[in-house]
Amino acid sequence: MASSALAGGPQVGLVAQCPELQDSVRREVESWGRLVVADDAAAAHELASDPTIAATVIDCAVLTSLGLDYSALGVTGKGDELLVVVGCSSTARSSGQPLGVYVRRRDELQALMRKLARQLAPPQGGLERLLGDDPAMQLVKQQIRQVARFPEIPVLILGETGTGKELAAEAIHELSSPIDAPYVAVNCAAIPDALFESELFGHATGAYTGAKGARRGLLEAAGRGTIFLDEVGELPAALQPKLLRAVESRELRPVGANHTVAFSARIISATNRGLADDLPMRRDLYYRLAGFALRMPSLRERHADIPVLANSFLSSFVRRQSIAQRELTQEALEALQKHTWPGNVRELRVIVQHAAILAPTRLVNDQHVIRALRTRSAQVASSDAPAAGLDAARLLSAGRGLPDIERALVVTAYQECGRNISRAARLLGIPRTTLRSKLQRFGVLD
Repeated sequence: MASSALAGGPQVGLVAQCPELQDSVRREVESWGRLVVADDAAAAHELASDPTIAATVIDCAVLTSLGLDYSALGVTGKGDELLVVVGCSSTARSSGQPLGVYVRRRDELQALMRKLARQLAPPQGGLERLLGDDPAMQLVKQQIRQVARFPEIPVLILGETGTGKELAAEAIHELSSPIDAPYVAVNCAAIPDALFESELFGHATGAYTGAKGARRGLLEAAGRGTIFLDEVGELPAALQPKLLRAVESRELRPVGANHTVAFSARIISATNRGLADDLPMRRDLYYRLAGFALRMPSLRERHADIPVLANSFLSSFVRRQSIAQRELTQEALEALQKHTWPGNVRELRVIVQHAAILAPTRLVNDQHVIRALRTRSAQVASSDAPAAGLDAARLLSAGRGLPDIERALVVTAYQECGRNISRAARLLGIPRTTLRSKLQRFGVLD
């Protein structure tokens, strides 16, 4: 059997022929445990019986070849699913609980591995993924522990893009929800307005054309767990009163239904804008979602954490890519600390990975970092530049008046952003609601 390079934590066995599956499990386990990979059938049998292995992930494609008995695993089926997890914990073994869980999709795998992490890893779980000892981060961790004790209180996480708002949401969920409770993340900017109500609240049979059966909404599907509304400021204006009522009453009404459904999920929201930033949200909804407000500090406010973050990102990159060890020199760390980091922790991760790719040897030095930063700056400048066709001076010289220029700017930005209103509004620097009204005025939207 082959073990991963992780030095500590609970051991998780893996028997899989699919490289993609191996990589997926490795990525999920690497932050909290050790992965032990079975090389052959005999080793796989050892894993299944080894009391030091807390859980074993087995690709269903190899179950038959290993001669494992499905009934002994406590599951039934034809083996056409993605994988089966055997022996989720020593407690399950001793209590006679089922020792196998089928998983069919990648998102189910991620959810199951998170559940394993919460069963097997140290109690802080997701809180440990919020790296850094700066006083600003220490305050965030303290607040997460405090609000986790009150699972019915909605939490609003504020902070710039890339500061780790979703990590904070996951940490709150893991500290406050039952072990098997779902964590449902929703990107409010990615769901078309026409589908949003049905996605969030569900719908009854025949609620609209094509609704052949009833469907639970995401609020109800979150059960006793957590629903995370990322970019909550992008919620359609027409839906905000309905969400406000649901949050206040803890009941929701599916589209087309004549009854209400109770839901118990905790609501955590996140936005990179506040009311003072012209956030297009009703004030009453904003304050209701902000039952407890948590602010994630920017990386500029916690420069002392850059070395620990950078080294962690580099180690993670090395493990995921199965490459030779890399090390950031002191000069490289100093170069990273001199940068202003408008993209925060997410940008730091990208730069560290880029620099590691550029380094031909074990040492990643300041020149590799500087080259990565310059490349990133050029990419950002290119993406922020006016799109082709948005040259106002050229439009004026062609004899067009200001209304024509405004229409060209708005319509072209909307089209070049893939008809995504949120992205186009950010590109133009105007509120989403303002852009929508302009598009309607220009006949682009109904």
